[in-house]
Amino acid sequence: MENPSLVVPEQLYASAVADELSGRYDDAVGKYQTLILTYPQDDQAAIALRRLSRIQARRDRAADVVRFLGTVEGSVTDGRLLRAARRLRPSVLLRAGDVQASLTAYEALIGDPSFETPGVLLELALQQGLVLKNIAAARDAVNRLQAVTRDYHLLKHARAMLQEVVGSEIWKATAGPAPGTALAFASPGVPTLEQSAPNPMNPRTNISFSLPRPSSVLLRMFDVRGRLVRTLADGSFGAGAHAVEWDGVDHHGTAVASGVYYYRLEALGKSLTRKLIVLK
Repeated sequence: MENPSLVVPEQLYASAVADELSGRYDDAVGKYQTLILTYPQDDQAAIALRRLSRIQARRDRAADVVRFLGTVEGSVTDGRLLRAARRLRPSVLLRAGDVQASLTAYEALIGDPSFETPGVLLELALQQGLVLKNIAAARDAVNRLQAVTRDYHLLKHARAMLQEVVGSEIWKATAGPAPGTALAFASPGVPTLEQSAPNPMNPRTNISFSLPRPSSVLLRMFDVRGRLVRTLADGSFGAGAHAVEWDGVDHHGTAVASGVYYYRLEALGKSLTRKLIVLK
């Protein structure tokens, strides 16, 4: 007689797949959940979690998946299933309509070197670009994707998403931006603040901004709690484009920890803020 611990998860998974393919989604979801919670260390559990997520996405039940992911993450301390749950959370939160929580979840993945994969970077481009219409962030993510993979189809998909961010009419009129060219859609006469590059950074990054006319400038870095980390610029700048380098240290000369930071530009009566990630 075969070992039940090996047979039962496989039989449960096969039955759930059969229900899914037959359109019996409630039955399939119930069996996938049973498999995941009863046999969390089994290799089928992580696969079942992904299939469950896809079923519920098709039925507009992302909020149910968010709650179930919370149950999984609260009951599993390590292993493949926990990684799958963390990997799914950002996209599921996005489907549930919670954009800010989704971005926070992505930042947690990017802050973990083990999750720095082409797939995560590609979805980050989708998240920050398509959802938030942040062209600079989308281009930065696509550039980082090109640096870590030579997968033609993956890169083609990433560039297509970037094209969607820019907008079809602008894209047709310009035949697409030159690689590395920053696009700014700020109103005339106001300062602009670009996304730092590279981002994530280790150990240095450049912060670019432009001024329509000469102005005093205050550029400061803050941590996620709003505490001042360092003043990067405090003085007069002429009209045009400028760049300031941050070497990842605070005003005491101590290297900062990995995490999310915010940099704020104050000039011409305007205050602009962007976010960057330190990844070590």
